[in-house]
Amino acid sequence: MSATWQPLLDLVASCRRLVLTTHMRPDGDGLGSMKALALALASLGKETRLVIPTHMPERYAFLDPEGQFVHFDRRPDGFLDGVDGLIVMDTGTWNQLGPFADWVRSAPVPRLVIDHHLTQDDLGGPRIVDTSAEATGRMAYEAIAALGVALSPAAATALFVAVAMDTGWFRHSNTTARTHELAAALVAAGATPDLLYQQLFEQSSLARLKLTGKVLDRLSVTASGLVAVSQVRLTDYVQTGALPPDSEDLVNFTLAVKDVKVGILLLEQPAGGVKVSLRSRCKLNVGRLAEQFGGGGHAAAAGAIVHAPIEEVEQRLLLKILPELEP
Repeated sequence: MSATWQPLLDLVASCRRLVLTTHMRPDGDGLGSMKALALALASLGKETRLVIPTHMPERYAFLDPEGQFVHFDRRPDGFLDGVDGLIVMDTGTWNQLGPFADWVRSAPVPRLVIDHHLTQDDLGGPRIVDTSAEATGRMAYEAIAALGVALSPAAATALFVAVAMDTGWFRHSNTTARTHELAAALVAAGATPDLLYQQLFEQSSLARLKLTGKVLDRLSVTASGLVAVSQVRLTDYVQTGALPPDSEDLVNFTLAVKDVKVGILLLEQPAGGVKVSLRSRCKLNVGRLAEQFGGGGHAAAAGAIVHAPIEEVEQRLLLKILPELEP
């Protein structure tokens, strides 16, 4: 047992009913990590409440056949009554908790952050952060081992989704030999990569594909072809029938253009502001860049919410990026 996980062991030992949560616009890493840890806690006789700040993307609905993930704003009366512990996964910042943040601030319960992102706020409890981890899914895997729980096929499936999605199905630069070793362990425990790939990448709605077309149609390059930019407008959702979660991964198309080193996808938000998704395959640390706009993330993948018109956001980003690019 690694001493790193002692705060988790202490929290679990002292709590009976824990709430697990992750960031807004939850992705495969956050959801898979939550699901797997919840299964482990259940095997120890603990009750869990799985709360997400925004609604569950249809893409990941197969992870939740029992309907355990609950949108905070749509929770049943009394859903969080009696909660005596909190675990925040795959984020450590207040702004990523969205509408759930106020409850977290006021709840008189011990809490713990399990995350692999560099950007962190003080959420009022210990933080177990490993920025070298390719996914929070790895940390959830280690957490389950520290708890002494055998990995079930359902937990292995959830963790495979977590790791695979945060590594771009093992294509991104954060994929290492250890990543493949972890994937092998998850397959041995019951994960089925072929079926999961079909579920995640070959079940797109027609609306998502039409939204993808909008992003590709707007794709442009600047800085002598080193930066690619595209946008998602609010009107696109109306015209295509897509939903905001359908925009997940679309930023990756910006790096599909030959010679591009930095990709930017700007998404108008229903609640106001512009979500900025950034990708880098050069020395430019987009995590540090995102921090200048109130966000954060990794060196190669990061994001922020900026409250300004979309054209202004693009220009402000380019003013920061262009001087940092090598000729």
